[in-house]
Amino acid sequence: MLSLLSVHPITRDLPEWLPEYTFSHIRAALLLGNMALADAYVDWLRGLRDGFSLPEGWVGPFLEAYRKGIERYLGQDGTLLLEWLERQSAGPSPS
Repeated sequence: MLSLLSVHPITRDLPEWLPEYTFSHIRAALLLGNMALADAYVDWLRGLRDGFSLPEGWVGPFLEAYRKGIERYLGQDGTLLLEWLERQSAGPSPS
């Protein structure tokens, strides 16, 4: 997953803690069976630029790298997560 982040110029210089932190939130939502918790986390990510030197538009490529990693390592076993990541990569969740 980290190698997928380093390929994209927008996600190349993200904070080192961010991928693991994101994984822990997605994992918790999956374990609790409530992906709305992960939706809320992604909404938080979209507002994270304050206080960090994060480039505009970084969330989509970041989640796309996650999607590619899940696809590569889980294949069809990751279908639920792949579909969720595709929706999140497309943009903000509807209000």
